[in-house]
This record gives sequence, structure tokens and C-alpha cells, in this order.
Amino acid sequence: MPLLIRLKFVLLASVNASDRATAAQAVQKEINFSDNKDDEGLSWVNDEPDVDLSELIEAFAVRHKPIKKYLCTGIRLKLQHLDSLIAERVVNHFTSKGIPTLCIHDSLLIDNKHSTELVNIMNTAFKEIISEYTSVSVDIVSLMKMTTWYDTLMKYE
Repeated sequence: MPLLIRLKFVLLASVNASDRATAAQAVQKEINFSDNKDDEGLSWVNDEPDVDLSELIEAFAVRHKPIKKYLCTGIRLKLQHLDSLIAERVVNHFTSKGIPTLCIHDSLLIDNKHSTELVNIMNTAFKEIISEYTSVSVDIVSLMKMTTWYDTLMKYE
């Protein structure tokens, strides 16, 4: 199992937690109570009994310097709120036009004939919401042109 998949829960725990100890506890809980350890990539922890989860979280943070300052700060709620504001703008746009749109977590389902408009509205909503917090610019179209997320992310492993 690729390291990227194995460390996903470390990232999620670190984003959710308000401090490193809480993140380590969350990772340990996931290891202890996961029903499908092999499917979730947790079996590697059992093979490494001396893994110090606090050190693992620190190593993860050091490796991902651009987001390090946000880990173990409890930023999850703020990120979820921003995500919901973006989704709300997109859904409201299409609802006002009588076009059904379905939100599933951070994804939007819409009739394929509206895909170009969806990308444009997503870009607009993203830029409007995020511009209040940062000057970073992201183009959703370029993300959608990727062959697969997995292949792209694996370049960073």
C-alpha cells in the first residue's frame, strides 16, 4: 500500500486535532478500532511496534512544510465552513436556474451538459470566498484535467 494512502489518516487527525497529543490519540484510536486494517493501510503500524505516533506526526508536518503551521490547530471547522460557503454559492446559482445539483461531501453532481458552467461557477465561488483569506490562486479546470488524483499525488511520494 502506498505511503500516501497510509498517511492519509495522520493528515486528517492532524487537521482535526487542536494539539499534537490529541492527534496522536486519534491516530492510535483509528489503528486500534479499524475493522479493515489491511484495506485502510493500517497494518504497517502492527509491523512496526516501536512507532512513536507523536514523532510520526512531527515527521509528517516537517515533510509538508507549506501546511505545517495549520496542523494540530483545530482548523478543520474553519476549512469545512469555507467549503460549505463555496458549495452553497454553486448550488444556489444552479437552483436559481432550475438546474438540479446534488452535493455529496465536497463533490457536486450535475447533468454533464452543465459541466463547463459548473467549473466556471466553482472557480468564481472559490476565488470570492478564499480571497478574503489569501491571495493564492487555484484554477479548478487544471485540477479536473488530471488523469487521476492518485497518479498526480504519487509524484510527491
